[in-house]
Amino acid sequence: MNRRQRVPALVVLLLLTAVPAAAEKTDILLLKNGDRVTGEIDDLEGGLLIYKTDNMGTLNVEWEDIDQLTSKNFFRVELKSGDLRYGSLVEPPAGGSLQVSEAAGNVLVPMAEVAFIKPIYQKFWKRFDASIDAGFSFTQANNATQLSASGQATYQVERARGVLNFNSLLNDQDEVDATARHDLSLGYYRSLPGHKRTNWFLAAQLQSNQELGLQLRVLGAGGIGKHLRQSFRSDFLVASGIAVSEEYASSSTDKFTSTEILLHAEYIYSTYDFPKTAISMLVNGYPSLSDWWRFRLEASLSVRRELISDFFIKVSPFESYDSDPPLEGAAENDWGVTTSLGWSY
Repeated sequence: MNRRQRVPALVVLLLLTAVPAAAEKTDILLLKNGDRVTGEIDDLEGGLLIYKTDNMGTLNVEWEDIDQLTSKNFFRVELKSGDLRYGSLVEPPAGGSLQVSEAAGNVLVPMAEVAFIKPIYQKFWKRFDASIDAGFSFTQANNATQLSASGQATYQVERARGVLNFNSLLNDQDEVDATARHDLSLGYYRSLPGHKRTNWFLAAQLQSNQELGLQLRVLGAGGIGKHLRQSFRSDFLVASGIAVSEEYASSSTDKFTSTEILLHAEYIYSTYDFPKTAISMLVNGYPSLSDWWRFRLEASLSVRRELISDFFIKVSPFESYDSDPPLEGAAENDWGVTTSLGWSY
């Protein structure tokens, strides 16, 4: 067999071996009415189990209708009490319970106490969740154009996760200087052993905002966060820490170093029946330790509504405030609303 023949043969062999592996679904779902379904556990959120099957497609099963659930795969199981369990799901001694096979032994928990189930995939790319959206508007009267884009990617491992966020907005119109704001952040969150719903975090951020006279801000932060309330549909998180930043004013070579207290609050509410809806509110306050009279605030609201499977529309009001912006004479406030279409993975 010559080289040209070997390449197609190798491709065919890879396809033949990959298809059965991708189609393998061996999890067992037993409903309270006695129905038994073989498939793959994808996620449990909002009281709905997302369950993939070969013959019936993806099913959304009410958690209260499930009697037993078994799988040889590895999962992160979070209880309403805040306790975390990691392991495969083995057959329980009786219905109405979930039995997690951990390294130290099997742990039996009532189904009614389970809040979330997340697969911990072995393959690198399977551990990602991501979404991206973009918006555009144009007004002929003043030749005004607005472009916006944002996205998020989350990488989940057993007791930690990494989150990447970006937001960009560009405004341009006749007889007014064009303005832009950009925000790129990366966070690492790890649960504290023995402390329910508590984690420590490290974060890095790049920001620019021409309206506030900020050419660039490079920020690093660390601290402790706690989920005060978690349920099928909502999550309320507060956090506090220390942030250190270097700021460069627009049209200037001056550099300012600032140390601040970080005060963070975040609330998320979601529904998982079609059309899925997600509402998130985020507030970051930065009282300065370097300049006692300075205070910064970043606030945003996001309302996301599913249009068709994995595609959504999003409306996002935002507010940025700086009592002492880096450029003298710059505005203290920058606020607005963006509307965009997006896709989630």
